[in-house]
Amino acid sequence: MKTIETFKKAIFLVFFLVLGSCGEGQKATPSNSGAGEKAGGEMPAEAGVAFSEETVEALFRNYLALRDALVASDFENARHAVLSMKSQGLEAFPEIRETVGKLAEGTDLQQLRTHFQPLSIQLSPILQESLQSGTIYKQYCPMAFENQGAFWYSESQDILNPYYGSAMLRCGKVEETISRG
Repeated sequence: MKTIETFKKAIFLVFFLVLGSCGEGQKATPSNSGAGEKAGGEMPAEAGVAFSEETVEALFRNYLALRDALVASDFENARHAVLSMKSQGLEAFPEIRETVGKLAEGTDLQQLRTHFQPLSIQLSPILQESLQSGTIYKQYCPMAFENQGAFWYSESQDILNPYYGSAMLRCGKVEETISRG
């Protein structure tokens, strides 16, 4: 009987340790991170964030739209964001073009989330070099992809996890703040 009680306590402790490790660095306030579109189908302008090249700015807007759709577990909007990214002509970024092609072939949210990780990695040097003004946040979830971890970019400090959606919406932390001007 004592063994069963000890086992129950151990399971309870492990559950809260895992849950607690994922909440490190998160804000408790709700976010209005720009998810969705403005009336009329226009993509929202990211206030205070500007890049040296229009193609990078458009790429980042489409990336954020994809991220927001993954956060919301909305396959149709995710697919729309991928197709917008694909149609913008990514000749200057062959690796990204290839990854966006794989994203466009995705048939479910899990496939899109899997290819979102390399897209984030490939965007990293481009965003860091091209950011002219404003702040973007590199955010990290230690539990993504069977505890291998994965990061994404956001224009807000609020953690909204694209790898788990509502299942673990606030899992993650701000790993790096990138600011210019």
